[in-house]
Amino acid sequence: MVQSRWREGNNRKLCVIPWYDAEARCGTGGTSAGRGLLHMLQLDKPMPPARHRNPPSRFVPAPFAALTCLVVQTGFLLWTGRGWNADCTAFWQRGFDAVCNSQHPADPYIWLHLGFGAALAVFFATIRPNWPRADILLLVIFCAAVWEIVENTPLVIGLFTYDGQETMGYSGDSLPNSLMDSAAASIGALGAFMLPRRLALSLVVMIELSVSLAIGDGYLIGLLRTTGII
Repeated sequence: MVQSRWREGNNRKLCVIPWYDAEARCGTGGTSAGRGLLHMLQLDKPMPPARHRNPPSRFVPAPFAALTCLVVQTGFLLWTGRGWNADCTAFWQRGFDAVCNSQHPADPYIWLHLGFGAALAVFFATIRPNWPRADILLLVIFCAAVWEIVENTPLVIGLFTYDGQETMGYSGDSLPNSLMDSAAASIGALGAFMLPRRLALSLVVMIELSVSLAIGDGYLIGLLRTTGII
């Protein structure tokens, strides 16, 4: 329900009208509920121009921007010496191995990237509800590429190499592993588009808990380890 004030003579009165009934009126000479609601939310006033409200595709086509993100990510990994790592030939990494950690195309951490993409999609859709999904997906791809670049810097590699846990040693991602992580984030975003937001976020939490219990590592556990809490 919407409370709307209207004037009758010199008296102010308060009436309650349903928000969904655009034809409802407060009194015989009042304004319609739809216009009253717009006025109350100040949506009847012209919006000032603001560039930050424009989706990215207004300035550059989304497919081209997404491809650019992946090209930059690939170029950075090649520049830092990341390759295909032919020594770790299996598609899926089943257990920790200091030599092959994050070298296979897929490993248990790919589920975390899936949840990462879903969480980003929900976040961007919440703060930019009028943006097309293609633009939200573009932001997810951009964030995933940025994270893959940051993750493979010497500083972060050092943070993720835990002392006394040789089997969890980390030397950076291989090129296939990094690109698969970005693809997983994109798939997670696409999945979030098809689900109610609360359900999508619930699945993100379930993924984090499941991976943490299965392999003893995850976003939260990693944060606690790098900060020295555990």
